[in-house]
Amino acid sequence: MYCPKRLLALLVLFLFSFNGFSQSITPSTLNVSGNSYHSPGYYFEWSIGEMSIVETFAGNGTFVVTNGVLQPLTNIISPTNLVSVFLKPEIRIYPTPTKDWVYINIMTPRQGNLQMKLTNMAGQVLWSKASLYNGQGSIVPINLAAYAAGNYTISIELLMRHGSVIEKGSYVVSKIN
Repeated sequence: MYCPKRLLALLVLFLFSFNGFSQSITPSTLNVSGNSYHSPGYYFEWSIGEMSIVETFAGNGTFVVTNGVLQPLTNIISPTNLVSVFLKPEIRIYPTPTKDWVYINIMTPRQGNLQMKLTNMAGQVLWSKASLYNGQGSIVPINLAAYAAGNYTISIELLMRHGSVIEKGSYVVSKIN
């Protein structure tokens, strides 16, 4: 016959087994203390007591900063919001330099809404086009004849149907007379 203490111990271990955790995929560090501060345009994080090698910086007697192993912005960076850049064979722009026409050869297999714009070096948008891209290749001509000689930027974004960016890239085109 089982002893009541053994039965109670077995029951307690069984109940605690439902609340156990084994591993975590999020970055974590043990700290003694820490906090963060948000201000328009700034985000500061600090922690104390997370490294064996610590560098301490003292201000004018009002504060002491100790650096450690902070993982900044882990609350907003995730694999779902990373944007990839077009690979070299997916976008080709030719000829450059050019006197008049430049052609954008789009060869990415992904589908979505394509947004393209031509800007000068001051950031002014001179030309833009939005179209539905089916993933089977497209050539888009742009006439630069009316523009002055110089460098221009072509920005291309491929967006999913709900608006998030799948791929993007920026390319410099030289216009000559």
